[in-house]
Amino acid sequence: MTALYTRKIRELRRSGADPGSVSSWEYLTAESCLHHGEVVAAATLFEGHFTRQLATYPATPSVTDSLHEAFFRHEMATYYLYNTRTQEAEPLLRDLLHRLAAIRRRANSRLATVSLAALQHQAESSLGDCLWMRAKKKEAHQLYRRAYHSLVTAAPHDSLRPLYFHNAVYTAEQWQPYLRRA
Repeated sequence: MTALYTRKIRELRRSGADPGSVSSWEYLTAESCLHHGEVVAAATLFEGHFTRQLATYPATPSVTDSLHEAFFRHEMATYYLYNTRTQEAEPLLRDLLHRLAAIRRRANSRLATVSLAALQHQAESSLGDCLWMRAKKKEAHQLYRRAYHSLVTAAPHDSLRPLYFHNAVYTAEQWQPYLRRA
């Protein structure tokens, strides 16, 4: 499947197809590869799409464009994490958290605020994953705790709540006190 889609993308490039069309094929192929467990091919395809897509954002983006770009950056970091490419994921996620703070200062609608809240806990949790994979346990634990509190604040009944709680408890490496409370 990957070979077939990759060949189609090369043919589109050679034929001089619209760059947006080529980029769309890269994205769809990356998603398909990811869903079929071909994570290396998925990341490679998504990187091409990611690079071209970033170039399309204006120098001074609106809040909506900034949010879209932020979600897009998180998606690229997720592809890196699927491939244990933590060296690439960590700076991307750290930069994303700084960008979110800047977007928050400009957020001017309920939709922007809700989107920021959703992305905040996802980025914190992903950076926690990255740091845990890199054996930076204390910092990972702090990020898992932040992710949990960000989620509980934004969406107290979200289905991710037990997962985030588990991550925070497990990474504390002191779960016995929590077990006594249950």
